Formats: sequence, structure tokens, C-alpha cells
Amino acid sequence: MGADCDILPSGVINVVNGFGVEAGKPLGADSGSPRLPLPAKRRTGAHDHQYASDNIIPVTLELGGKSPNIFLPMSWTR
Repeated sequence: MGADCDILPSGVINVVNGFGVEAGKPLGADSGSPRLPLPAKRRTGAHDHQYASDNIIPVTLELGGKSPNIFLPMSWTR
């Protein structure tokens, strides 16, 4: 992490590399995880929610894309 290590305490930012079950299942099965923010496809996200529900861990998913946006009908009016 470079210079961030001098500013942030250990454990504030944790990065886990992996795909699908390889990364999501161990994180969801760990009761020490306070929250799981995960980028995932729909099917993988459903599995991650299922793994985390056993330990009642809140999950935040980013489904499909690096910059998800929500557009309400009123946002298209000029």
C-alpha cells in the first residue's frame, strides 16, 4: 500500500484476491468479518449473500461495472 501504511492502522484496509467461491466463501464463513463489500456478478453475489447469512454479516455488492449509477425518471427532464 505504500505511504498509506504510515497513516492508517493495521487492518483498516484488507485486500483479498480471488474469484467467486475461492474468495467469497471463506470471507462469508468467517464470523470475524464485520461487513463484506464485494464486486460480483449476479450469481456470485447471490452465493456470497448466502455464505454471509450464516453468520449474519452485512454484504454490500457492486453488481456489474466499476461505476454503478442510479438514474431516476426525473433526472432525464431538462
